[in-house]
Amino acid sequence: MRAGILATFLIVTGHFAAYTFVSPALQRLSGIDERLVGPLLFGFGLAGMAGNFLAGAALARAPHRTVLVITVTLAAAMPLYVLLGRGPVGGAALLIGRPHNRADGRETLMTMAYLAQPEQQKLEWLDGGTFSVLLGKDATEGRLTVGRFDVARGEAPPFHLHTREDEVFLLLKGTALVWSGEEEHELREGGIVYLPRDVPHSYRITSDRADLLMIATPGGIEGMFRHAGRDLAEPRPEGFEIPKSLLAEAAGLYGNVVVGPPR
Repeated sequence: MRAGILATFLIVTGHFAAYTFVSPALQRLSGIDERLVGPLLFGFGLAGMAGNFLAGAALARAPHRTVLVITVTLAAAMPLYVLLGRGPVGGAALLIGRPHNRADGRETLMTMAYLAQPEQQKLEWLDGGTFSVLLGKDATEGRLTVGRFDVARGEAPPFHLHTREDEVFLLLKGTALVWSGEEEHELREGGIVYLPRDVPHSYRITSDRADLLMIATPGGIEGMFRHAGRDLAEPRPEGFEIPKSLLAEAAGLYGNVVVGPPR
């Protein structure tokens, strides 16, 4: 009896909570015109009332089976939404199931946390430094890339810009000079810099070693590092160095434009 009451409470609470969250989700995720949201919610309410009467009759005959069917149906709504896409049909599926759990309506289909360890994938990069792919677009549904540089004094990428993503650099250890456009800044340990897309930028490490965290959004830039870098899990060829032609190719494939030499 207590399990049945608890299940009923959770189902009903989730049903009515949908009114709070579903409107922005329908507009932003499913592309439904805001003028149609009201009629859809009205239909949602009518369907809920009809369902209450039907479920009541079914509960009188087979309570356990009815609660199970309702629960399974609601739980299946999110996979149904993923399969049907983000159009109006997907929006209808969203109305059947539970709402997204964020009030601003942003997508929250990825509900499993993703744990990455530093040694997950390390790549040899410019000037003998390394770049660790901590989170890529596949782990974040395309939202962002997180990587970590371990580099030595003098490491400096070409002066370049990104056409696809914005970048944030957090200097965990060391010092560096950073250029954004024609502005030069000194970045000290704990310093952070935001570099928007389409703005030429670069940096140069000025300490013996530096530990630099990079966050790029949206995700995908890790593909450039994988294309041109060397996976440290593989044997290192003697005298290995990233060819400039391969670096330019990787940059072009991932929307980076080299506008000048390192600074």
